[in-house]
Parts: sequence; structure tokens; C-alpha cells
Amino acid sequence: MADAKNSFSFTILSVFSLPSGPVVAAKVETGSLKVGQVVQISGKQAKITKIELNNKSVSQANAGQMVGISLSGVKADSLIMGSLVKGA
Repeated sequence: MADAKNSFSFTILSVFSLPSGPVVAAKVETGSLKVGQVVQISGKQAKITKIELNNKSVSQANAGQMVGISLSGVKADSLIMGSLVKGA
């Protein structure tokens, strides 16, 4: 379970399969997330490898922002639109 300082959640709005790995379009619902953090998706863990905001790479995203998130450790076909993702 995530501690308070690392707690965040986001909803998957779209899923894309790129050669570099899966990318999700998401809205950060609560807290903030950072590159390198581990997330829990439907019982599986994945790592955030990149965050993009307005077509620019950023190191962090905060509640209310719409972002693109690159993930490692999961396959795009295992990601479901509408899923709520939380810190691991």
C-alpha cells in the first residue's frame, strides 16, 4: 500500500501500444506522480518511465492534469480504459 507522501491515483482514458512500450492517456485524480514510481494496475505492477504534459516531457504530474504516461513491466493489451491506477 502506498504511503501518504507517495499516494496518487489516475484514470486510464486511452491506451496506445508503441515500440517502446505501452503509453496511457490519463487524468491524475489525486496527489502527484513522478517518473520512476511504481503503480498498481489490476493486480500487476508497472513502472512510470516517462510523463508528457502538453507534448513536453516532465518529471512530475499533479491532480487535475491530463498527461501521457509511458509504462514498463506491463503489456498494452493488459491495460483497460477506465481503470483507476494507484501507487504501489
